[in-house]
Amino acid sequence: DFQQMIATPDVYAAENTRWKAFSTELRGLTTFDGPANLMLGLLYQTTDRAFDQYVAQARADNPAAANPAYRYLGVVKNSATDGETIALFGQLMTKFAERWEATAGVRYTHETKDTYFVHPYLSPAMAALYRLNDRITADQTFNNWSPEATLSYKPVDGINLFVAYMTAYKSGGFSNGGNLGYF
Repeated sequence: DFQQMIATPDVYAAENTRWKAFSTELRGLTTFDGPANLMLGLLYQTTDRAFDQYVAQARADNPAAANPAYRYLGVVKNSATDGETIALFGQLMTKFAERWEATAGVRYTHETKDTYFVHPYLSPAMAALYRLNDRITADQTFNNWSPEATLSYKPVDGINLFVAYMTAYKSGGFSNGGNLGYF
């Protein structure tokens, strides 16, 4: 029972994570003879993460478990997160003097993430703490503009001195390892 499990709090957990991703990027660059050139690009990416968690707690024994593999488990959790990213980016490069070049660019990123969490099995002792088969879903959308600028100078062939201002972006996400408790 639950009181016995608290008296001997040994917990053993195993996790199984599967990850799939696909991405592709296309870029186009002009090669004009004049002082200015342009680079434009597009990135597309999808991600799929499946996460299963199996937690055995000391003295958890449920011989009546519908799945015999769960007999000694206290909690089983399944979750998955799917993501999609689309980014458009570009740069304008200008050679404005002998050995001097300026570059300005920007990247726009749009990202969505969807997830679900469910406990398909709870031992009778854990049923008071967690939600059984209560599927929780959530989604997030992120949008970001990331500008950049670089000024470079080549005093002699083979040496490039530069100063740059760059921004980067990392979206948020979900913690698939969390449990769905009543607290």
